[in-house]
Amino acid sequence: MILPKYWGRGYGTGVANQLIEIASRLGLEKIQAIIDPENVASKKKLSNQGFISEIVCEIDGLPGEILSKKL
Repeated sequence: MILPKYWGRGYGTGVANQLIEIASRLGLEKIQAIIDPENVASKKKLSNQGFISEIVCEIDGLPGEILSKKL
């Protein structure tokens, strides 16, 4: 999670890039992200990285959306 005062500074994209790179080096076949389905900015960032929405559901009593990317 990134505090709202730091939104729009590219930190989310940078973190996503680093995690994708690490997962690729580890030989993982798939990486997943869980977001608030109402967070359009997060979904857009992940979609631009090649993530696909798998399911919108309740996770620990909160709304969630699981997105995945094949590596």
